[in-house]
Order: sequence, then structure tokens, then C-alpha cells
Amino acid sequence: MSERLRRLLAALLELDPRSISAETSAENTPSWDSMRELMLAATLEGEYGIALEIDEMERLRSVASILEVLRSHGVEAP
Repeated sequence: MSERLRRLLAALLELDPRSISAETSAENTPSWDSMRELMLAATLEGEYGIALEIDEMERLRSVASILEVLRSHGVEAP
């Protein structure tokens, strides 16, 4: 994961960037709620210049799935 994505997630989830890994998810991060998922989708679209489909937005429940969605839009090593 790039430092750019790590910092983006840290700011959005109000976490220390060093605490974010591929295993970070909505299940193990109390600040990761439904409102932040919407904010995350909008932030990813703006930051990476992509348009997410509804089903992709629903998959934004972990860092690993975020990386998969970004790769599906041609964003490599985000």
C-alpha cells in the first residue's frame, strides 16, 4: 500500500497511519462506520479520478478490498 493511500485512510478514519494495514477493516476499526464509508468512496473517486459503481462502494469494507477495487480501475500500487 502506498503512503498516499495510508495517509488518506488515516485522516478519514482518524487513525495513526502506522496502524493501517491490509487487515484493517470495518470489523476491527471502531471509527469505520457507514458514514465514513460514503466519505471514503467520494474521497477515492476524487483522489484517484475514478467513478465507483454501487457494488464497488459496498465492497469498501477493508483495506484489502479497497486495493482490489482501485486495481480494477487501473490504479496500480495506489
